[in-house]
Amino acid sequence: MVQPKDRGRKQKRVQTPGGRNVLRIIEAKKGKAHCAECHTALRGVVTGRKAFKFSKTEKRPEALFAGKLCNSCRIKYVEEALKVKTGVKDLNHINITYQKYVTQILNQIEKMEKR
Repeated sequence: MVQPKDRGRKQKRVQTPGGRNVLRIIEAKKGKAHCAECHTALRGVVTGRKAFKFSKTEKRPEALFAGKLCNSCRIKYVEEALKVKTGVKDLNHINITYQKYVTQILNQIEKMEKR
């Protein structure tokens, strides 16, 4: 009998080597990672069942905000942060959705300058 937690999942009948017919629960596919801003699928982020084949450094992207933002959105945020740093724009005049990432970029720039 199917356990209550598995009732909504897909099932498949499989014949075992001993000749018994058994119900197997099919594992659900994992979705692709998406950009937080424009919701496009991110490239270079390993997800799904094949993730165990890659080492930790191959699964984790190294770029700034990689795994959260796509490249075009990331460039847009870095440009806004540089405008704030140079004094062209004020942090209060930036779109509210941008401010979270812009402040993080500014903090990383300050850490790099201290080194």
